[in-house]
Amino acid sequence: MLEIIQDEMYVGFSKNNSIRENSSSGGVVTGLLTYMLNEKIIDCAIVSRIISKNNKVRGISEIITSTNELLDFAGSSYIDTPVLSAVKKLDGLNVKVAIVALPCQIRVLRQFLGINKKIAEKVVIIIGLFCRGNVTYRFYDDYFKKEKICANNIEKLKIKRGYVQGKIIIDRSDGKHEEMSFKKLNFYRIAGIHAKTSCLLCDEHLAMDSDISVGDIFTPEFKNHSIKHSAIIPRSNIAVDVLKSITNKNQLIIKYFGIAKYLKCFHKIEKFGKNLKNRHIAAKLAGINNSLIKNEYKEQSINPFHILSWALFFLNYKLSKTKSGRIFLFRVPMLYIKANAILIKALSRF
Repeated sequence: MLEIIQDEMYVGFSKNNSIRENSSSGGVVTGLLTYMLNEKIIDCAIVSRIISKNNKVRGISEIITSTNELLDFAGSSYIDTPVLSAVKKLDGLNVKVAIVALPCQIRVLRQFLGINKKIAEKVVIIIGLFCRGNVTYRFYDDYFKKEKICANNIEKLKIKRGYVQGKIIIDRSDGKHEEMSFKKLNFYRIAGIHAKTSCLLCDEHLAMDSDISVGDIFTPEFKNHSIKHSAIIPRSNIAVDVLKSITNKNQLIIKYFGIAKYLKCFHKIEKFGKNLKNRHIAAKLAGINNSLIKNEYKEQSINPFHILSWALFFLNYKLSKTKSGRIFLFRVPMLYIKANAILIKALSRF
């Protein structure tokens, strides 16, 4: 029997084929929520997805109570979602809830729950998703307009990522189903276009404040695996207990990977993301006023390649905040955006 250790990393996937087919990665989050609902560990879950409202693509967060609803919310949503608004709706409800959120949302949630004790008592577990940056609503407005994608009557939009490619899946309220490449959209995201302002300041990508963290694991040993795996880090006693229970019942297949091994495999990415001093210098070069650098960052090393990478990212971000900039970014040939994204990625690896 596999020993589950707090703050260690495991990799795995849901044994349920239907869950995996509807999920972005290995179906771990949906599998965990399904198990906890069935076992009455929770009564409901707060989850998010992308829909359309008034011909605009928007993110929603809802309280759901059934495993059937969970499949509608499975898959990645690269968009800002109102998780805290959904949490506030728990006031007055007699429920046990699980919450799925991004690292930055969880920080705010922990502060909110620290003040609102009655709502905090209802929260059984917070599942944090790995995140390397998010986008605003306007991202989809501009991208869909460029690609001539109708933004009306979208019942569900989700992103299913592969190790290299991936696809955007759109289900419409009239029953129509559409699929398109995720790769092109992702070039815009990597380039910093319509990035959330809070993402410019963020150096925490693994949801340290959650009870359990889940995210993609892009290592060579899993790239050729027929089933996509997810990384899993239990960070609290409840997370350890749930993982033990679900694996003992053979509903989640996991094995030990090790946080040390993960950090070694992704040390370049972590180094790039953690150094706020390089980001601060880059923001200055791009003409963005910020207060990123504080005393605790002054001892961080300077990497000119990382500065250049962030400067390009910030310039595109800055352009996307103006009408003329958005027109330029979404009218230039795709090759320009692709080159920007590839260069930003390449420079970040030095």
